[in-house]
Amino acid sequence: MSQAPSACPLATAPLFEKVANHIESSRDLSSFIPQDYANIVWAFATAEALHPQLFEKVAKHIESSRDLASFIPQDYANIVWAYATAEASHPQLFEKVANHIESSRDLSSFIPQDYANIVWAYATAELSHPVLFSNVADSAIQRQSEFNSQDITNLLWAFASNGDIERNLYTKVAPSAAKLTSQYTCQQLTNIAWAYAVADVDAPTLFNEIFNEKCNKKMDAFSVESLMQLYQWHLWRAKEHSEEGLPQMLHEKCYNVFVSASASPSALQDDVVVELRAIGLHPEEEVLLQSGYRIDALVQVNGENFVIEVDGPSHFIGKIRDLKGSTKLKHRQVSTIDGIPIVSVPYWEWNKLRKDRKKKQKYLRSRLGLAESTESKDEKKQ
Repeated sequence: MSQAPSACPLATAPLFEKVANHIESSRDLSSFIPQDYANIVWAFATAEALHPQLFEKVAKHIESSRDLASFIPQDYANIVWAYATAEASHPQLFEKVANHIESSRDLSSFIPQDYANIVWAYATAELSHPVLFSNVADSAIQRQSEFNSQDITNLLWAFASNGDIERNLYTKVAPSAAKLTSQYTCQQLTNIAWAYAVADVDAPTLFNEIFNEKCNKKMDAFSVESLMQLYQWHLWRAKEHSEEGLPQMLHEKCYNVFVSASASPSALQDDVVVELRAIGLHPEEEVLLQSGYRIDALVQVNGENFVIEVDGPSHFIGKIRDLKGSTKLKHRQVSTIDGIPIVSVPYWEWNKLRKDRKKKQKYLRSRLGLAESTESKDEKKQ
């Protein structure tokens, strides 16, 4: 996960509660200027003083506003950052802000921190707005020399997390990102490494002996999540492109953490496996592949292995049907490194079949290239 912008110390909860209750009980927020409620929700999110009713009231007020012309870039950035940080889901608010920024067609008044915080917020809230992201990418390329280490890592992580791969962005900003290597924290190192692995964009000026040495020196400081991200970066470098990966000891540490991740099969996955067995297949569940990835199921069809990945809602960006960067990375690396074709079963396609087992079995036969005439075990019993 990416790094949130710096926060202030926690304040006392009673004070926040009293302020929130007073604002929430007000008839409207017409007496507030944009900076007021931007600062208010930012403060609540920063202090982790959550108040759903307050966030709801502010969101509704902004959504109902005729336009956002009185907002300045920092207002947009603080508002969406606050809602993403507080995990306050308001897609309509995010859509309104994005549409307004996009309609202005001029991001010259934004500072790099605004760019980074805005796309970080959309990615954290798991919301997509391709036009906004494209405009931010173009502006970020032009002003990349102004970015600090946190801005550039948050920016690149956001694009990768959303699976919105602006290859030109990754190519163009790599030299600027490389100049900041000495300043990166552990989380920033792994976020930028993971982002480039997802984007699959070569960056020799960034990923070199200096970068590897920086990672090696911080080996004992990386979190579990960071070690897992570094392992995926190593796979990208060493296995997908035959480039220098992690130093041996760090690689082994990352690998051990990666393969130790616990499996938690979902009810959706269990249902798919039941129907795979019903059509005469013998799925192996939670198989650990040579790459280190653990897959939902492995089946053999006419002598050929297939990976079955049951992609639930958490594998997609919000309600749209675009895969997250993490899922895209897994699919690509399993296909490339392990050399096994992946059959993805998206949750909405499976759910559309409801409880009709014949339709589910027909769906799986079609996805796996099995003849329609193949009888299921259930059909043979009849």
